[in-house]
Amino acid sequence: MKMPKYLVPLFLILCVLFCSACGSNKSQVESAVKEELNVLKHLDTEASEKYISYAGLFPDAAEDSVNMDEIHQVFSLFFKKFNYRIRKTEIDSKANEATVKLTLKTLDAHALAVDYARAFLRESILLEASSDTSGSTLPSLESRYHLLYQLLSNNKYKTVDTDCQVQLTREGPKADWQIRHNTALENDLTGGLITEISEPELLTPAETLSISFDLLEDMNLEQMSSFLGLDDLLNSEDPGQQKIARTLIEKAHVTFKYQLGECRMTEAGHAEVDAVITTFDSDAVLSEYQAAFEEYLTTSQAVVDGSDVRSAKAYDMLTEYIDASETIIDRNITLKMVNNGVSWQLDPSDPALANALFGTLTEPAAAE
Repeated sequence: MKMPKYLVPLFLILCVLFCSACGSNKSQVESAVKEELNVLKHLDTEASEKYISYAGLFPDAAEDSVNMDEIHQVFSLFFKKFNYRIRKTEIDSKANEATVKLTLKTLDAHALAVDYARAFLRESILLEASSDTSGSTLPSLESRYHLLYQLLSNNKYKTVDTDCQVQLTREGPKADWQIRHNTALENDLTGGLITEISEPELLTPAETLSISFDLLEDMNLEQMSSFLGLDDLLNSEDPGQQKIARTLIEKAHVTFKYQLGECRMTEAGHAEVDAVITTFDSDAVLSEYQAAFEEYLTTSQAVVDGSDVRSAKAYDMLTEYIDASETIIDRNITLKMVNNGVSWQLDPSDPALANALFGTLTEPAAAE
């Protein structure tokens, strides 16, 4: 059926009005998106906090104090190359809802998160080795942002393209379109950094061990004692035990080397890593010490000395044999690793490392 000629102009007018209304809606929706994303694109760091929560990046960190200037610098560096392209806009006028599909250009969040995980692990190990049991052993919110600032300042990261959807709503046909802000959108705008940085398996068990062992060279006596589980000896009220602990740690510091082998996942959250530990021959030290001390006990001087002097001499002799040891050996061990939901770490109940380094020399009975 043909349309009457007198209705053609009316039909054309309606089409123009309809298309105009659709175009106006599309323009308004996209303008709302552009207005907010341009805040990130043009490095308006203070305004960007409306869209990216600085505390949301590290929800488990204690927010005791923060350096807002450095946090702003972190956001400026991260979004320095930020850009976006609108691919498609879908509008449901009746429901007053819209979806804008974007392609975002952001820094490589995965590469940044891996570098951050390495730096965070180093700082966490040193902090834990330096802390008493009363304080937190996790880096503060301020120190975490400082790590990010150092990484973004000193490293170059490529950009990657990711797809993103922005949801908008309005209260009525004449109201302004508003973006729905949520954690998913925050994560998308950072290229997935929020989820990447909280991934507990960014580093493998073997890489975690490698970072931990490399730090031994930079640790002081107290830190190394804590890391190797010799706190009780080093902090003992017995001067003899303290002397043994210090000598053991100093000897381990100059002889310790390692090679990592096969890594096996034994069950969810648990792994084993084969390793070759190079250290002094604690078994030979103990054998030589016991022979010398037993010889001393057969002398009349040992009887004259009495129990207190004999005990002190035992510690002194053991310390001398540890210090004089020049025999270096390799020990093949298997280290147990556990994932605590944040990262991999040595199983604190596994004595394999301490046994490989010191054998039974850490036992006070060896000096009696």
